[in-house]
Amino acid sequence: MDFNKNKGELMSLEVLILESVGACVDTNGVTYPLQVNGTPDTNNGVHFSECESEWFDKLSDDDYSSFLNWHVEHSLSAFKEGGKFHNYTPEQLNELDSKYTEEADFISRWENGEELF
Repeated sequence: MDFNKNKGELMSLEVLILESVGACVDTNGVTYPLQVNGTPDTNNGVHFSECESEWFDKLSDDDYSSFLNWHVEHSLSAFKEGGKFHNYTPEQLNELDSKYTEEADFISRWENGEELF
């Protein structure tokens, strides 16, 4: 199996490799841990919006930049199908406890390209 380190394809699964976190992300925003042989463990995928903040903190600058570009290129969103906040109305988001409200606001700002830090 040929597997490109930057943009791999394995059994028709197009992914971006994020070596700093030992994972990859597909064109739907699903992240997969990388197995020892460097291929995605497709049995353990989670949408990027479900990843803890520590996962994002561990991304190298290069991986973070690549992920942002991938995010834009594939129109990924936590608010689209598969995302943590899919089908939530603004009213429902406001009813969430403060942790999730802050997270939804952060993700929304990030997806809109706003300066976060």
